[in-house]
Amino acid sequence: MVRFLDVGQGDGAWLTTPDGRTILIDCGPFSYGPRLVSALQQAGVQRVDVLAPSHAHADHMGGCYHIVRSFPVGVVLWTGQTDSSTTWNQFWQEVQSRNITITQLVAGQVFDWGGGVRTRVFNPQARAPSIPFHQYDDSHVLLVEHGAIRLLFVGDLHRPGEAMALRAGLRQAHVLKVAEHGSQSGSGQGFLDAVAPDVGIISAGANNRFGHPHPEVLTRLASVAAQPLATAQCGTITVTSDGASYRVRGERNVDGRCSGVSPPTVTSPPPTTTSVRSTTTPSTATPTPPTPPLSLEVRGAGPNGTAMVAVQTNPPRPGVSCSIRYVTPAGTPSTAADLNPKTTDGQGRASWSWRIGPRTQPGDGTVEVTCGNVSARASIPIT
Repeated sequence: MVRFLDVGQGDGAWLTTPDGRTILIDCGPFSYGPRLVSALQQAGVQRVDVLAPSHAHADHMGGCYHIVRSFPVGVVLWTGQTDSSTTWNQFWQEVQSRNITITQLVAGQVFDWGGGVRTRVFNPQARAPSIPFHQYDDSHVLLVEHGAIRLLFVGDLHRPGEAMALRAGLRQAHVLKVAEHGSQSGSGQGFLDAVAPDVGIISAGANNRFGHPHPEVLTRLASVAAQPLATAQCGTITVTSDGASYRVRGERNVDGRCSGVSPPTVTSPPPTTTSVRSTTTPSTATPTPPTPPLSLEVRGAGPNGTAMVAVQTNPPRPGVSCSIRYVTPAGTPSTAADLNPKTTDGQGRASWSWRIGPRTQPGDGTVEVTCGNVSARASIPIT
């Protein structure tokens, strides 16, 4: 079950897997956080297994601050973006102070969320460390699959980011969370043609000052026969799936527009070039996204202990020069002599181990490994 929450002018989705896991993809603005906490508690939720802010803007992740303070969190899926806002800094400090596992997203990752739910990552892309993150185009692109049913989450993705996700192999989905509340900066025609959704969920506040959703976006959705449903009219919009078919219902029914959507049963993944409403026989092949170019293995330590980081290049690339940068929990870059550049071995691996200083404060440090022109980052716990 996926609930596209009526958060006002913002984004938030609450997923419950068939085996009872709780996943939050965005949490709405800061002011919505207490309501979300209350709703989760009333539903008997005791733990948030996955917390996935689409990017660092407060109208998406502001409410996540209250989640981190109210529930144990299994992992935060991080795009790599930061922001100078107080809302972001408060949230990130809470995540780090509670030693929550942080996994940085990169196109090609696949996560098993249990109960037959699998999620593929198509954005952000791997990049050299000198390339900054873009506040919109590096929003996450998550394709959540339950059996044959696909739901696509794109944050505030703009058209350059859409093009990157398509180049990474993204194709069709049945339900699309429309980018940036229906802004005309996203939901380009080429992107909608490729994704060909049955339903476009628009999360926006009623009579908002931005004019969301933009009429041009509604026209584009109509051109691919996607039914727009907006939280401003429908309230929280719930999608239920049994893995072969799905149903969409609004919390409210305004002029008959939110009474529900019952697309045909899907017996296989949607075809790669036509909508599920087409009479074309669906292909059973599912595109396999590329393996992340770098995989990190991290082992933390306490003061005077030995920390370790290993990198694996994918596919294996022997003889590649790799550098590492370790930043302590206090935010100070380490100058340890053991953190010199290494060259990958015959299996495409390199590793570092170094002693943690006796006065290093506990918390999560950060490591960034660069091999050739690609980088990967991870948190490292200092206990």
